Amino acid sequence: MTKTFNCPSCSGPLEYTANAGQVVKCTFCGQNVMVPHLRGPVRSTSSGSRGIIVFLVVIGVSVAGLVVFLLRPSSPSSVSPSPPSFTNPIPASPSIVQPLAPAVNNQFRVVWAFGEEGTGPGHFEDARHLALDGAGNMYVGEYSGGRIQRFDTTGRFLSQWIVNPDMPLRGMAADRNGVVYVAQRGQLTRYDGATGNALGTWNGPAGFRFDGIYPKLDGGMLAYGSAGAEGMVVHLDAQGNVQVAFETQPRNIIATVDGVGNTYVLGRFSERGKSDEAVFKYGPDGTFLNRFGSTGDEPGTFRAPHGIAVDGRGRVFVSDIKGLQVFSPDGRFLERVGVGGSVFGFAFDDQNALYLIERNANEVRKLVLTLD
Repeated sequence: MTKTFNCPSCSGPLEYTANAGQVVKCTFCGQNVMVPHLRGPVRSTSSGSRGIIVFLVVIGVSVAGLVVFLLRPSSPSSVSPSPPSFTNPIPASPSIVQPLAPAVNNQFRVVWAFGEEGTGPGHFEDARHLALDGAGNMYVGEYSGGRIQRFDTTGRFLSQWIVNPDMPLRGMAADRNGVVYVAQRGQLTRYDGATGNALGTWNGPAGFRFDGIYPKLDGGMLAYGSAGAEGMVVHLDAQGNVQVAFETQPRNIIATVDGVGNTYVLGRFSERGKSDEAVFKYGPDGTFLNRFGSTGDEPGTFRAPHGIAVDGRGRVFVSDIKGLQVFSPDGRFLERVGVGGSVFGFAFDDQNALYLIERNANEVRKLVLTLD
């Protein structure tokens, strides 16, 4: 019987059978991945093998040192300067973020970046969600453990609080007043962003399970999730009342909304017996308007997509293991932005700066896009 699990590096869907070996190769990122439930004990290296390894390492270091000595330049003035790195090192204290030196390519400029693996301020363990409030404060949520950290506009750590630590954090958003909305266990709970105090829950239509949330410019929220086996999108006003609700063709959906209320739904669907992934565009009243993209490796196609957002110009950004792919509002592929793989959470501020989490690097970045 064939089973599936997600690649821990890129979250791409992998398949294996009971006869599979202990390791399978991810077809999306190329990493070798241990198969769940088939992991054997780690065997220690024998003392004799360790001795041989140490001996070879010592010999290798000695030879390398001799080569460096023989090839050293005759004069310090002949040494060529090292090429500049793309970004400066991450500040030693992630709670006090210094702006990076200008790092520009033809697509974006890095304003600042911080983070590394850990549990301290500005450290992350599987951070997948990012939200901005009206004051520019940033909230970073971790998928497991329920930890949410709050930072100011410069990336300086402000506070931390915990939601349900026993349930995955499926979705997170913030409104302009600093209220944070968290989707866990199919429910939507509101929290004070500064303190983490719970402010109550919002309900969707009967049978609807919240899987994510996205802020609307009118003060309301776009919720997405499922009603039974079908994907569903729900538009809520600023008081949490349901305005519009409609089912979507794709399932396991992620959704976003533009400034005039159009909804873009990213998900997997089946058509004529074939499974595919695409973005579906709906009008403010739920009327289907367009569909673009498909599963594949060519520009404009998706491979294990993670997220979707719309910038101030109405361009649609979809993240997958290839980076960020940019589409026009009518679905024309524009270009791919090479910001690194495993970008799960990302959002745009009022000045159209892009904030994102690079999950594998445990790093948060602020970018100014220089796209045409």
